Amino acid sequence: MKIRGHFAQNFTRRPDVEDPAGGAPKTDPAQPAAADPAQPAADPAQPAADPAQPAVAEWRTQMAGENADDLKLLERFTDPMALFKSFKEAQNVIRSKGVIALPENATEDQAKAFAAALGLPETPEAFIEAVKVDPPQGYEVKDTDKAFIGQQMTRIHAEIAKDPRPANVAKVFQSIYFESAQAAEKAFEERADVVATETDAALTQEWGTEKEANLNWYRSGLRFAFGEEGKDALSSLKLEDGSFLGDHLPFVKAMAAVGRANAEDVHFLEASTGGKAADLDAEYASLMKLKQTDEKKYASPEVQARIDTINAIRERAKQRAA
Repeated sequence: MKIRGHFAQNFTRRPDVEDPAGGAPKTDPAQPAAADPAQPAADPAQPAADPAQPAVAEWRTQMAGENADDLKLLERFTDPMALFKSFKEAQNVIRSKGVIALPENATEDQAKAFAAALGLPETPEAFIEAVKVDPPQGYEVKDTDKAFIGQQMTRIHAEIAKDPRPANVAKVFQSIYFESAQAAEKAFEERADVVATETDAALTQEWGTEKEANLNWYRSGLRFAFGEEGKDALSSLKLEDGSFLGDHLPFVKAMAAVGRANAEDVHFLEASTGGKAADLDAEYASLMKLKQTDEKKYASPEVQARIDTINAIRERAKQRAA
């Protein structure tokens, strides 16, 4: 009996075995609690978190993303509550005073301060650098591009400093556009005059006294190659630099060569004069008679063009006979 009593006193029942008398399983306070298999084991290399240290402010990076400027702005606030408080104060100001805008008759100092608050750099150079954009792929920026952009950006900077309101900026843009378009148009006109003058001088030097005769061949060649309507459209075709095709030396010489090469061809005569070669003398006499009978008709472009053509054909025949 003593043995049984001693055994009973020293026997320790398994904690997970239910007490025969009923009730929850008993645990031995001297034994450590079993680990929960659902929880990952702690890494002994990592120190335990110090509850006295604040958590890293990840809310800033979550809001700003990859925008460095936004992140820098958020660094002004110690925590999200401070940011919310600032937002709330701004809302209250807007509700009570409305959106702060530049007065209609603002002074120069007010305009400058307002522009600075909007982020306008103080100098034109800083402004140009701040708004600089990359050119389209494949486009090589020229010195003329740099000069134009620098000039216009300096002007825009000055105008924004005077009046940074969007309406004024839009007006400045339109002014720049129209001035640029007008300048380009003037440059085209000047270029057209230069080309025409240079071609005329070159033809005078090359053809000398035969210049008028060769110009008749040129007109005849145009009429032969492109017809009565097409000749004017082609010779007055405006090129990229603003000059006209009919004022370019190579084109004039080429069409004159066409006129000379086809002067005695029957088809050429029909296309250029409207008649047969045998009728040229009679037609010429009839046209010249208009000088006495109908001076106005004689001076018309159509009659003069026919006279020029017949003279060109006669000149060609004379050259071949010689």
